[in-house]
Amino acid sequence: MPDSGAQLASLGESLTALVRAVQPTVKRQGCVLYFDYLGLTRFAARDVQALTRCASSMVDSGLSNAQRGHGVLFLTVHARPLSIDKALVTVRLAYTLMSGERNLDRLSSMSTRSASLAHHECLKMPGMDRPELLNSFSPSAEPACVQYLSPKEGAVIELRLSLPHGSADTEPSFLAELATTSAWLIGASSENGILLAERLQRDGWLVRQFADIDEALGFWRSSDSRLEPALVVAIDQSTTGLDTLSVARRAWSSQCRVVYGVHAEPGIQRACPGVELRKLPFSPADLRELKDIASALEAVRKAQSGPKNRGESLLRPIALVVDDSPVNRILAAEMLQILGYDCDTANNGEEAVEYVERYRPDVILMDLEMPVMDGMEATERIRRYEMHGAGRHVPIPIIASTARDEQDVSSSWRAIGMSAFVPKPLMMDRLATALSANLATGKW
Repeated sequence: MPDSGAQLASLGESLTALVRAVQPTVKRQGCVLYFDYLGLTRFAARDVQALTRCASSMVDSGLSNAQRGHGVLFLTVHARPLSIDKALVTVRLAYTLMSGERNLDRLSSMSTRSASLAHHECLKMPGMDRPELLNSFSPSAEPACVQYLSPKEGAVIELRLSLPHGSADTEPSFLAELATTSAWLIGASSENGILLAERLQRDGWLVRQFADIDEALGFWRSSDSRLEPALVVAIDQSTTGLDTLSVARRAWSSQCRVVYGVHAEPGIQRACPGVELRKLPFSPADLRELKDIASALEAVRKAQSGPKNRGESLLRPIALVVDDSPVNRILAAEMLQILGYDCDTANNGEEAVEYVERYRPDVILMDLEMPVMDGMEATERIRRYEMHGAGRHVPIPIIASTARDEQDVSSSWRAIGMSAFVPKPLMMDRLATALSANLATGKW
């Protein structure tokens, strides 16, 4: 364990950010950089910063030695537990020297020791002398740098060290709970797709790969069982455009998660309903969240007692779900849909207020604790708007939701005019009771 006062940070997230930041430079040089992370992620912030700096130096060294227009670099990290509080962290950069060498399997094999690779212990990292390297980490880290070289093929720089890790680091796998662990990967013919398929399989997904969307839809329409995947991931490329994916998305239900992996910043991409944008490469937290979301959707499937009667009403009431957690938004929206509502979502209280000023939902499920604007302030603004806004509106039912104990917040949510309370984690019966009791009596 790091010292009790030490701040923890995620090595996986830090290195993912590094790889994303350096990609434009790699592309300008005509090279390709791949990234893979396996194992523990939580370490002391000091060690995470030092390892990220080392990895950056390794990538810079690889770029300076790789042939322009042909170089391929493969940054891999493996952090495996040595004991209850120690981990062996290996950061390895393999890169090609030979023109035209872009075989991912060959490059991966270079990352392992073999007789064909001459190696020697280094007293320093690229761009760092030995004392600087030693002083960058915790005293017990004992960093060792090794270089391997095969003159006609490529080279490997490897840094190994022992570090204390955060005990709450490992995440349980939820995939065993799913009715289907099928993940469809579209655009898998690219090497980015091949590597992502390996990472998904390692997490327990059963990955089916398709070259493009047409191939995936063709398989879907010809399948006898029509058992839809729990996850669809499309890689940004010419044959897998966002517009095409948004049209194809209609083939699957809302309980299928559809993700579009992009190389640019997601914020500059046009959003499409039902399709989530995530930047490549996916971080360990991205992959973990995909499992969490699949688990949340499976909980909704299990809670559904029978098929929905879609003919009961042509106009279903609208519920607005306000929560900063994507997992909570999905879970709440699916529960409300089962209970007879169509759903819109907002990421924070500010978005909820803007929504109410433009539209009028029939009910709002409001998280109390969110960044930007919390649920309390959002409710106060909505109530003021209803009293003084154009047309003066009848108050919208607003149901408070939080993981805190109800006794801690009951006086607060009642005082600002919220209508009911349901605790987190959300349970279908509690949510249904809050809706039906108040709607039946008009107690808003």
